[in-house]
Amino acid sequence: MEDKSFLTEVDEMNKTFFAKRAIIGKNLLVKKNVYLTVGSDGNVKNLSTDRPLGEIKEFKNDIIVPGFVNCHTHVVDAFAKEAGYGMDVESTVAPPNGLKHRLLKETAETKKIHGIRQAIIEFLSNGTTCFIDFREEGREGVALLRNALSNQLIKAKILGRPLTTENIETVLAISDGLGLSSLNKFIDEELESIRRSIQGSGKLVAYHASETPELRAESLRVYKESDILRGVKRLSPSFIVHATHATKSDIEYLKTQEIPVVLCPRANGYLGVGIPPIKRLVEAGISLCLGTDNLMLNAPDLFREFDYLVRIARLQGITLNPREIMKMVTVYPSMFLKERHFLEEGVPADFFVFELDKPNIKGMSDFLKALVLRGSKGNLKATYINGAQVWRSNFSSS
Repeated sequence: MEDKSFLTEVDEMNKTFFAKRAIIGKNLLVKKNVYLTVGSDGNVKNLSTDRPLGEIKEFKNDIIVPGFVNCHTHVVDAFAKEAGYGMDVESTVAPPNGLKHRLLKETAETKKIHGIRQAIIEFLSNGTTCFIDFREEGREGVALLRNALSNQLIKAKILGRPLTTENIETVLAISDGLGLSSLNKFIDEELESIRRSIQGSGKLVAYHASETPELRAESLRVYKESDILRGVKRLSPSFIVHATHATKSDIEYLKTQEIPVVLCPRANGYLGVGIPPIKRLVEAGISLCLGTDNLMLNAPDLFREFDYLVRIARLQGITLNPREIMKMVTVYPSMFLKERHFLEEGVPADFFVFELDKPNIKGMSDFLKALVLRGSKGNLKATYINGAQVWRSNFSSS
């Protein structure tokens, strides 16, 4: 049966939307009775509490929320959901011989593409309008994902992974940057060569940092410094991923260099590699973002990531502010993407409609707490990208 909830062609755009509440601006302020008008370019033309002329799409018991950015995924392994359940990180995802990489080599392209497109439906159904993917398999790997996304409406940043340092330029030519695995396989001169290739291009470069104690220890043994310090010094990354075993000195250096960190706590827990030092990172003032990591490990659901993050942070003695958690998937990614993923005039109208009358949050007056602490994909009515509806709930009354 065809899934009518997912639209691969834009619907006729409703130029103005009304909602009982909307989360607006860089400070994610909750405003009452908001009219959001979309221009012909798909950008927010006007935000007002005054009713404009013309047809209006009304969401009277709902809140308009800026679309989420999932800051770290490996979407192509979506065809292999739970294939590595119970296995350790080395056996599951480590290149080149982990289960994931063997399956990527053995699996037909058509099956991979089908998995990707199912994942896109998942993204849109939980409010994700943009994702940042680390794409293995060199230039061909990037091309496969580009092909799979060619008629999809979600926004994506594809960070390719060269097979060798010799083919960096060919990967950069068709990608949005580079997403590297452990830096332990690169000597210092290779990292500096990668940095020179990226400089001035406007493209991103990022890497997995101190995901496991073993990878960190190897860096210290071979290069006499942590992979976090070494990578930041020689690669000048746009951001780093994981930092699960970052130390106080690592975190202080990240702060001085203003390097954001993308946390993937559920993936760390799934693989049993540890819990990121959330309290230290927050207290140091590091810009934190969130990702769901491999699709074969985790459902790409940032609501579930919020839930897990809040609880493990409490175990470390810190209570996270729900507004700050929302910024991890909207405002803070905007900083290194150099594009605004929050709602204000002149930005793309990427948002979702979140129902406030559902039993899980009914009666709550703090709407950011409702979203972050109690919200789920079951609250979503519709998702919009550039002001056009790209997903809707089959059970929505609107």
